[in-house]
Amino acid sequence: MIHSLLPFFCGVLFGIGVCWFRLRNYRNTLNRLEQLLPESLQRELTSLPYRLQRWVKTQEEQLLIAEGQLNTYESLLDQLPFGFLQVDQNNQLIFWNSKALDLLQIENLDPLEQGDRLVLELVRSYELDRLIAKTRRKQKPCKKDWVLKSVPRDLDSPDLTESSQSLRGYGIPLTAFHVGVFLEDRSKLDALKQDRDRWTSDVAHEFKTPLTAIRLVSETLELKVEPDLRPWVVRLQSEVLRLTALVQDILDLNYGQGNVSQKKTPKQTFDLAEQIQAAWLSLEPIAEKKDLSLFYDGPDRLKLQGDSSGLYRVFLNLLDNAVKHSPERETILLKARKFEAGYPAEALELDPALVNVAPKKFTPRKTWIQIDVMDMGAGIPKDALPHVFKRFFKVDQSRVRNQDMLTSSNDSTIREFAMDSTVKYMDTMQSGTGLGLAIAHEIVLAHQGQIAVGNHPEWQGAWFQVRLPRTQKNSKKNK
Repeated sequence: MIHSLLPFFCGVLFGIGVCWFRLRNYRNTLNRLEQLLPESLQRELTSLPYRLQRWVKTQEEQLLIAEGQLNTYESLLDQLPFGFLQVDQNNQLIFWNSKALDLLQIENLDPLEQGDRLVLELVRSYELDRLIAKTRRKQKPCKKDWVLKSVPRDLDSPDLTESSQSLRGYGIPLTAFHVGVFLEDRSKLDALKQDRDRWTSDVAHEFKTPLTAIRLVSETLELKVEPDLRPWVVRLQSEVLRLTALVQDILDLNYGQGNVSQKKTPKQTFDLAEQIQAAWLSLEPIAEKKDLSLFYDGPDRLKLQGDSSGLYRVFLNLLDNAVKHSPERETILLKARKFEAGYPAEALELDPALVNVAPKKFTPRKTWIQIDVMDMGAGIPKDALPHVFKRFFKVDQSRVRNQDMLTSSNDSTIREFAMDSTVKYMDTMQSGTGLGLAIAHEIVLAHQGQIAVGNHPEWQGAWFQVRLPRTQKNSKKNK
C-alpha cells in the first residue's frame, strides 16, 4: 500500500518545490524592482492594500447613508399634500406617492411594478402625457390645468355616474430625461370661485332694485326742493349712478367669466368697425370737453364672428380709458389690421413693449384681426402692467409721470403745470370703478382672443392691443 502511494507523494513534493522556487524568483524580482523605485513610491505600494480596504469600507458607509436619505425622501414625498410621480425616458412609472394615486384614481398598484407600467396604461389622461412630453422636450418646468373624468371600473355597479377631478400639474425635468410631476387638486378652489361668482352676482342683482328706487326718488326730489338744496340732490344722483355702473360692471364680469369657462360666445357675423365707431360716438360728448379726437387707421369693414354687444363693450372700455388719461387737445390712435391666411409666423409674436397677462398663447386657425388703441397720456408704470386687467385695480397716483416731473423739476412754472395735471389725472382715474379693463379682458378671452398692454415706445402713452380670430373654433374641451 505504501509503495503504491509513494509516486503520488513524490509528485506532490515535486510540485511544491517548483511552486516555492518560482515564488522565490518572483519575490527576488519584486525586491529588485522595489530597489529601483523611489522610497516614496515604495511606501505607497506597501500601504496600497490597506488603502483599498479603507476605500471600500468608506464606499459601503456612504452607500448606507445614501440609502437612508433615499428612504427619508420617499417618506417625505409620501406625506406631501400634493401628488408626485416620476417617469423614465420611456414614460414608465418608476415612483409615485399615495396622493398621486388618489388624484389620478389609480387602484391596487403594486410597488414591485415600478418601471414596468406605462402612465397611459394606468390613467387615461392625455393631458398628463402631453405635460410629460412637453417638459422633457423643453427641459424646463411646465404647467398644465385639466379636468380628469372617469367612470366606475365595476360596470355592474348601480351607480355609473361620471366623476371629474380638476387638476393642475407641474412638470420638472430630471436627469437622464426622467420627468417628475407634482399634482395639485383644484376642485375645491374651483368650487370656491364658482360660489364667489354666484354670490357676487346675486348680491349685484339685489342692489339693482333699491338703486333704481333711490334714483327715481332723487329725480322727484330735485323738482320739489328749494334751489339752494338742489346741488345736494344732484350729488346724490351722481353717487347713485356710480353705484349703478359698478353693479352693472360686476354683472358683466360674471358674463365674461362664464363664457371663458365654457368656451362659448354668441356666434353672429357683424362689422367690428361699426361697433368701434358706435363706441366712440357714445364717448364723443366726454371727449369734446377735453377737445380730443380719434384717428382711425384701418379698413372700412372688419367682418367678424362673435358677440357684437360684448366686443362693443370691450372697445367702449378701452376708448373710455384712453379718454380719461389723455391730456387736452390730443389725439387717440386706433389702428386696425386684417391678417389673411398665409401670414408670416412672426406676425403672431408680441411687440417687446407689450405684456400678455393671459397664460394662453394666441393661436388662430386662419385669419384674424388686430386692433391697437394708443393714447398720448402719461403711460402706465412698468410694475403695474401685469395687474391692469385685475378687478378693482387702479394705478398708484404717486407713480404717474407728471408726479415724477413735479418732484424732479426746479422750475416753478413747470411745477405748477405738473401739479394741475396731476390733480386732473387723479380726478379722472378715481372716477372709474376699476372693472372696465377686467371686463374687456374677460370678453376678449371668451372670444378665444388675446389682449396685451404696454407703453408705446414712441408716444409713451398707454398701448392696448386686441387680437381676435375672425371665426371661432368649436371647442370640445372638457366635454
